[in-house]
This record gives sequence, structure tokens and C-alpha cells, in this order.
Amino acid sequence: CYVTCRSMSAGHSSTWFDTSSVVTNVRNFPRDRGTVVGILKAFVGLSASVYSSVYMTVFSPDAVAFLAFLAVVPATVNLLMSTLINLVPEAYHE
Repeated sequence: CYVTCRSMSAGHSSTWFDTSSVVTNVRNFPRDRGTVVGILKAFVGLSASVYSSVYMTVFSPDAVAFLAFLAVVPATVNLLMSTLINLVPEAYHE
């Protein structure tokens, strides 16, 4: 039950951080909104492939360890990387 709750919270935190990165990048690149959203969503789609590959190579018979990995790693990476998000001042948007 604990692992399930942690994996669900990690899934929701990934969605919230994805939304914040989309909003920030759309504000940073107002003329290229479609391209920015397309690139960000493509990376979200590719992450499923990366997670599948990690499961097959590292956690293949142990699904519980993989769920623990999904609960901890994406949330930790998102929290660490969120300190690097920066809004570009509007003076730089011509």
C-alpha cells in the first residue's frame, strides 16, 4: 500500500512539474509556443520509453522495486531541477 501511494504521488508531482515547465517555457518563448509545447510533450512521451527500458534492464522481475524507483526518482529530479527554472524578463522579448 505504501509503495502504491508513493507511486501515485510521484505521478501527480510529475504532472504538476510538467505543467509548470510548459507555462514557464511558453512565457520565455512567446512567439514559438507551438514548438515549445511540442518539444516538451515529445520529451514526456519519450520518458515512457526510457522508463520501460530501465524496467527491462534493471528491474525486470521485480515490479515493486520499479514502482519504488518511480515514486522516488522522478519527484526528486523534478524538485532538484525546478531550482533551475528561470523566467526571462519581458525586456528580452522583442
